[in-house]
Amino acid sequence: MMGPQRPPLPGGGPDSPDEPADEVDDVIIRALQGEATSAQLADLRRWCGKSTENEAHYQRVAEVWAMTRRAVKTPLRSAPSAERITVEANARLGGTRRALPRSEPRAPRALLLSAAAVAAVLLGGFLLGRLWTGPASTFAATELSTGVGEMATANLSDGSTLRLAPRSRVVMEVGSARRDVHLEGQAFFTVAENASVPFIVHTAAGQARVLGTRFQVVAIDDDVRVVVVEGRVAIETEGGQAEVQAGESSRASGGEAPQVERVDDMRPMLAWLDGQLVFQDTPLRDVAWELEARFGVEVVLPPGPTADRVVSASFTNEGLDQVLSVVCRVASVSCSVQDSVVTIRDPEPETSARVTAPSATISPVGRIGHESLRRINSGGGVLSRGDGDHGRAERGRHPEPDRDRRQHREHRVVALGVPCAPSPHRCVRAGRAGGAAETLRRTHRL
Repeated sequence: MMGPQRPPLPGGGPDSPDEPADEVDDVIIRALQGEATSAQLADLRRWCGKSTENEAHYQRVAEVWAMTRRAVKTPLRSAPSAERITVEANARLGGTRRALPRSEPRAPRALLLSAAAVAAVLLGGFLLGRLWTGPASTFAATELSTGVGEMATANLSDGSTLRLAPRSRVVMEVGSARRDVHLEGQAFFTVAENASVPFIVHTAAGQARVLGTRFQVVAIDDDVRVVVVEGRVAIETEGGQAEVQAGESSRASGGEAPQVERVDDMRPMLAWLDGQLVFQDTPLRDVAWELEARFGVEVVLPPGPTADRVVSASFTNEGLDQVLSVVCRVASVSCSVQDSVVTIRDPEPETSARVTAPSATISPVGRIGHESLRRINSGGGVLSRGDGDHGRAERGRHPEPDRDRRQHREHRVVALGVPCAPSPHRCVRAGRAGGAAETLRRTHRL
């Protein structure tokens, strides 16, 4: 998402940047770190006071900075296992000696080189085994992995810190001579500076060479996206090169040349560090990966353009059925869950191609049971459950909507830009052909 251009800081010269797209964030970060000069602080105060937009941008940068600092200081969200405690202790001591097969890496699809100091977030596609081909050899490594809904933290021997997202895995080889991490899934790194020994994170989509900076990489198959919080990152693909600066992002698919754009608000991209699930114009194929990692299910998407439908919604502590209820409505698709398989089906022909919802605020519930069956019908918005504690609707059948009005709650769907009426589940904003507002009835068994 392209952000608005911001006016330059007042003044000028080397300590008072006048390039808003490139330099303002650097001054803000130096102020947050306590490294800004008195002249820079005075200029920053005047700049913030010039408009509410400037003040809002400062607050967004400050929140992102605080979020990334909290990520490596937050205790584990679940009780650590004996294996994890052992792994973390070994990591602090320099790593255990484990013989794992390895050969020379293939030519990466993307190589990222950073230029300043502190952290990285990467998302790979559970494809570590595809990184290597050729004869096997051995190397010393420490392995750390997380299960569904778990997060883990490890302190490495070089002073770096690793925060591992749910259903992810890293193989670490960190010592005085090399600092290599092979990642499947998602992780946040606070990297200690060491110019003579670069910190390299390998994924199936490429590798990131970290000298010390804050940036995020999303790498799924041959798609790579880079978002820079602090410093600069050079991204190189088969199609070309680009330099990405603080407050910018770049994305390339299928070896194409990377394109750089401004990011106005990167908080949704880092929300997982606070345990939130946030989608902002996120394609269904990416939503599917997040659901699999968070809830331990398999998501089956139909072939064709359905996977390109986008979702905008946020969740905190909601269970799978609540999340699916919103996601499938927002994306205008039909979903069913049986055992641990979520099946997403093509929508009805008249269903809108894109729907956007505000943040969901639904009370937390337990995880889906393996014996349950839930169907969400995109046409009528009907949710039928097979769990005894969630209602007594007959499995596989939808209640008749006009038989018992006590079973119904209205959800108003309006054209984009029109305020929603108050609702226990908040409204869903929908841009539909013709722009007409309509009321959908979503049936819940009380």
